[in-house]
Amino acid sequence: MPPSPARLAICCIASEAAYATLAKACTATGLSTLRVRPHELTAPATPAAPALLVYDLQAGPAANPPDLLRAWCSRYPSRPVLLYHPTDPKHAASLASLRPWPGHVAWPQRLGSEDHIHELGAILRRLISRQPIHLIGALLATLRPDTAPRIQAFVSALLERLAQGGQGAPSVSQLAARTACAPWQLRRDCARAQLPNPERLAEWLTLIYVLALADWERLSLAGAMRRAGLGRKHVQRLRRRLVPQTAGLRADTASDLLARALGRFAGELGLPPERRAPLIAHLLGA
Repeated sequence: MPPSPARLAICCIASEAAYATLAKACTATGLSTLRVRPHELTAPATPAAPALLVYDLQAGPAANPPDLLRAWCSRYPSRPVLLYHPTDPKHAASLASLRPWPGHVAWPQRLGSEDHIHELGAILRRLISRQPIHLIGALLATLRPDTAPRIQAFVSALLERLAQGGQGAPSVSQLAARTACAPWQLRRDCARAQLPNPERLAEWLTLIYVLALADWERLSLAGAMRRAGLGRKHVQRLRRRLVPQTAGLRADTASDLLARALGRFAGELGLPPERRAPLIAHLLGA
């Protein structure tokens, strides 16, 4: 039986020793690996929704590493990338051009060390655990690509809070304080960007985060709520308010509810009905 795409790392690694080290770290993390050549990164035969890409920036003389990664990320916008690169100065320009990209982590190859394998495994686990954050980032980048920096900081503060867990749903005033801006500034920026007001935006992204976490980590919805530090009643209210006329929060409904929530959120932001299903399939790798 082929490995589950949700736990499959696509590896574009030239060095045999580097790939062997990476494979050990992936195995310890519960990931299967599929090794591909650079020209195969965006080939139709590539699995529909791998967990992540691990790439060493060695694309060969006829290819440009940043261009290959842009093509990959266009196909898999919600999947993280580990740039597992040799310690060679010739890759500095490629790394510098990719550094601002969200969901990308660069890590130098240091072969033959058990400590390095453990460190690499920890990085892989962190990247995979943040997939709901990558999904929401890709969603907003697609629907509102020119979001104001204050809104980006607000969204980042919300998602980091949910990823860390805590007690109860964070308020807009708490999140605004984290980003050193006033709630009225966020409301003005949201209105200009044709986004929901900050309170409703936070509700939408909280619900999507919980559903994506449950779907991705194969958790019960109750487990995903606990992980995010949220109460069941709060999430139930969000579901009834934002995705009405759907089944309750059962474990087997997370995937369906996630797709519905993404579609309704896209609709609230003005995306026509005929474009919502293709967007959802693209984001989820279906």
